[in-house]
Amino acid sequence: MTNAEQGPNARLYRFNRAIKIAILMWRIGIGMALLSAGLLVGSQLVFAVEQSDESNIDLRVLIDVSGSMKQNDPANLRIPALKLLVNLLPVDSNAGIWLFAADAVVLAPTGPVDQDWKSATLKSTRKIHSRGLYTNIETALENALEGWSETETSAGRSVILLTDGVVDVSKDPTESTESRNRIIKNLIPKIQQQSAQVHTIALSKNADHELLHKLAFDTGGWNESVYTAEQLQRVFLKMFNKAVPRESVPLKDNKFNIDNSVNEFSLLVFQKPGVPAARLIGPDGTEFSEVESSEKLNWLHETGYDLVTIKEPVFGEWQLIADVDPDNQVMIVTDLKLKIDQLPNYVSQNEALDIKVWFEEQGQRVMRGDFLKLVSVELLQTDELGRKSEWPMKPDPESSGEFIRVIGDTLSPGKHSFRIVADGHTFQREMQQTLEVVENPVKLDVSADVENDPVQIEISLLPDAEVIDVPTVEINAVITNVAGDSKDLLLEQDNGAWYLRMNAPPEKERLVINFSVAGKTLRGHDVAPKIKPVILDENSIADLLSGQDEESDEDLDEEEWEETETDADTEAEDQTDWVMTAVIAVVVNIVLFIGGFFGFKVMKKRTADQQSKLLERLAE
Repeated sequence: MTNAEQGPNARLYRFNRAIKIAILMWRIGIGMALLSAGLLVGSQLVFAVEQSDESNIDLRVLIDVSGSMKQNDPANLRIPALKLLVNLLPVDSNAGIWLFAADAVVLAPTGPVDQDWKSATLKSTRKIHSRGLYTNIETALENALEGWSETETSAGRSVILLTDGVVDVSKDPTESTESRNRIIKNLIPKIQQQSAQVHTIALSKNADHELLHKLAFDTGGWNESVYTAEQLQRVFLKMFNKAVPRESVPLKDNKFNIDNSVNEFSLLVFQKPGVPAARLIGPDGTEFSEVESSEKLNWLHETGYDLVTIKEPVFGEWQLIADVDPDNQVMIVTDLKLKIDQLPNYVSQNEALDIKVWFEEQGQRVMRGDFLKLVSVELLQTDELGRKSEWPMKPDPESSGEFIRVIGDTLSPGKHSFRIVADGHTFQREMQQTLEVVENPVKLDVSADVENDPVQIEISLLPDAEVIDVPTVEINAVITNVAGDSKDLLLEQDNGAWYLRMNAPPEKERLVINFSVAGKTLRGHDVAPKIKPVILDENSIADLLSGQDEESDEDLDEEEWEETETDADTEAEDQTDWVMTAVIAVVVNIVLFIGGFFGFKVMKKRTADQQSKLLERLAE
């Protein structure tokens, strides 16, 4: 207990404290009332903001145009691949495209994606060439990062980097080495601070695969290696799905069902050379082909694929007349969306994976029991060897409206694809995700000590002694703040584990910690396990504390509960203070809460009415 609480001015101190608490509660009451009123008066605005996921998407694309592309992409298949990506970009997203060699040149300026932007960009794709000198990946990345603030992070920031070479900025190899090092030491931490993901494509066996994989892994992006340009369209589609997830419906045996909540669909059909042109037959028997066009039909035919977009489609079963291809898909624009708690691109071996999905209608989660009872959700997993696993996803008893599945035993090292298929009898939805399971012989653990002020963070790294020769291990950490300042640390060992102990960053500060591990296996081979970066900010620390701040009363010693007569008197006075505080707060807030309550009831009824209308449409 402080001197202020024990001295002659104790009553005045407690009275002032009661007033401050009352004011705080009053402010909270106003905030809640304003929130409720905002939901009541501006509920349509809330729907508009939440349903516009595309407005959060900010995609930057970097295309290598160095001279080596003459050998690796002689037919310039980068053009149809980029056209596919541009056509798939949703309106209201943001995007920018650069060509790079010795320098980076704007192909499409960064800005909102609309029909004018798409038209201008599609015309500009003819500028893609293979005449450039050098491969300045550093400059390309610096251009892509312009306009992104470290202090205003966004979950929708992504970079797609396509290259067939290594960092090459000068005839002097030393300058190229220095440029590569700056990417690792300076640019990767900057990208991490900006909450952006870098998805990398290596179009050659001679590309710097180590750097490209590190760029993807350290930023939570995705990495693909392809050795023929004919694969580019499929790889660009995969990168697009990573950067801009879109709803889809299952395509099975070249048939798919469109329900009457779908406003538009885009059918992507991959075509091999020499095969007959694809055709599409609607539920009413109407046949569509490449030669037809209308206000509601757009049929784009490019080398390697067709992209068919139909607005206001007839609902029912559609049939595609073309060769079956596992990469064909039907993307939709709909009021009824299947949403997923975003999966990480990388998980460690033996790490359990929680997969959660739910439905949203106009940005609001669908909670109605009569709707959820009709829906069955299945999870299908395929590993790198083609082995398949299938499970039903069950309603989560702790979170209404969610379907959940926890998997772990089937997560063997390598890349895995997941398909989540929801069937509501009158409608179907599908989502596809991919991730890589990393075989990691070093266990990472992060904890927080809540008894200290400021909070103490402890990060431990424990090598697996059955795999790694522990005495040979050396672990370094690089800590970077939002200003770009970095600090290198050599971690110290303690009983076979390495520890980093530090104060939690202050409010609004964000620290990114990257680790490098070097050592030898028990067989004497060099090993450098990849460790996922640790990000420390308000959100991540709050998550840590929430799991550690529930200390039970049994943990306290009995003497801590013994009170002197003075302590008991003080406690009684404190109780009186709290009564006074509660009275003040309740009197001020009661009217506000009544208004908020009725506002919430009106909003809830409106949401239920909207979802009811949707269910009636689906039942037609």
